[in-house]
Amino acid sequence: MIEGYENEELVETIYRKTVAFQPEGSWPLVENVGSVLDFGGGSGIHYKLARHQSPDIRWAVVETPAMVRRASELSTSRLMFFTDIERAADWLGCIDLMHSNGAIQYVGDPVGTVRALCAARAAKMVWYRVPISDGSASEETQTSFLSNNGPGELAGGKDKLVKYTRRWISRDAFVAAHEGYSLSEHGSDPRERGVAAVQLRTRGLIALASDQPPGRDQRTVAELKLLERFCLEFARASTVQNSDA
Repeated sequence: MIEGYENEELVETIYRKTVAFQPEGSWPLVENVGSVLDFGGGSGIHYKLARHQSPDIRWAVVETPAMVRRASELSTSRLMFFTDIERAADWLGCIDLMHSNGAIQYVGDPVGTVRALCAARAAKMVWYRVPISDGSASEETQTSFLSNNGPGELAGGKDKLVKYTRRWISRDAFVAAHEGYSLSEHGSDPRERGVAAVQLRTRGLIALASDQPPGRDQRTVAELKLLERFCLEFARASTVQNSDA
């Protein structure tokens, strides 16, 4: 049994599978995007897909210390790995997109981490596979096979169980944590080509529009998109009016 995302065998498996992975196809989300903060981006799997569409894109992955130590071997002038959100944001400067796919529920303080990510003032924030609860926050033990972690097949070796704590996040607390953002719409997004898309069970989309200009790039609109178990829709009257002007 492997316990937690800091386990060296788990990290090495994800690293090797990422290096071997050869992505195909396009990813509409990163079209015309110049810089991305990828929270929980492993060894850069999402970057490998994005750079096919946007070769000049700059990508900062925020990960566990163990993953950063291993994946840093893949660093380039356009791909860097960080354990700290603020340092990743400083390296990027202007952030076009904050992307996170199935990661926020595995940190010790999900809501506090959301606030820290919002403080980076990305022009757009996109969340996938976030377990949202209508009630209060809760925790559970989740297990998966080692082979299910990272892209592609497990090359050799015996498969093992991986155990970690997953946190369900209160819907109200999650949305409220996005200071400077407000909910504007929802809908399905079948075009999403994130690596973990094949594992998605329910696909709902939530967009948040900024109620103040992001500090880093002075844009007037920012969005938060969320894939979760339940579809939600909120819209600010002022946002609708502005979009029609």
